[in-house]
Amino acid sequence: MKERLIKFLAYLGIGQTKFEEKVGLSRGLINKVRGDISLKSLKKITDMYPELNENWLKTGEGEMLKKDNSNVSVENNNDTFSLTALIKAINNLSEAAVINANANLKNAENERIKLENERINAEVNERYSKNIEKMLNMLTGERGSFEKKELYQTI
Repeated sequence: MKERLIKFLAYLGIGQTKFEEKVGLSRGLINKVRGDISLKSLKKITDMYPELNENWLKTGEGEMLKKDNSNVSVENNNDTFSLTALIKAINNLSEAAVINANANLKNAENERIKLENERINAEVNERYSKNIEKMLNMLTGERGSFEKKELYQTI
């Protein structure tokens, strides 16, 4: 029975001490279990966790949880939540996380495209300037830099 209790605690995501305090069992009881636990302790556990299959806990037969757990309440920090409402809230958070991740990916892609456009524009401007310089050199020939400057300003 000790192994099954520990498995249930893992399912709940709580430690032995917290479980014992919450259920009202004596501290260290789970570590002391060698066979079965008293009916009084068993009732405290099943009263606190109605989703737990008592037969599974006693014998290891069947599933750990009862089949219909949709209306089971889960306690956390003195707040009680419907399991169904909790699952729905988790799904909504998951959907929001996916939407947020997609938006972040799109923003990163947009930023990458913007940087690529800036790089291409700088390259085009540099080529344009070089071509203008070549054209000025062809037009002015050996006449001097003064005339080049005047032509360059008019273009």
